[in-house]
Amino acid sequence: MKSKASNRSRSEQTIIYMEVYGVNRVVYRVTACNTYHNKTIHVIYGVSLQDLRTGETAEIDSFSNNLEKTVCFVNDLIQQEIQPYQVYNAAFRQLSLEVPFLRGGTVLGS
Repeated sequence: MKSKASNRSRSEQTIIYMEVYGVNRVVYRVTACNTYHNKTIHVIYGVSLQDLRTGETAEIDSFSNNLEKTVCFVNDLIQQEIQPYQVYNAAFRQLSLEVPFLRGGTVLGS
């Protein structure tokens, strides 16, 4: 079986674009890194949460290629005081609002 090489690679350097210390002692971050696809550079934004009480962390390295959407998502996390263990469910809820066939918790409205 042959495997196809990917035309996409990610730079090693990730920067912190935004960092907010929440009232629940969780640090919320928006990160950014470059990715190369077909010799073109694209910026990918990620989300990172760190609970300063327990040390628990959670990251979504490739949340979006849209900065405004990523910042809005993190602001929602801050307002809802989302903990690191809850970030994946929150991201899925966000995705279900954006993708029509995931609305209502069913595939294709069935």
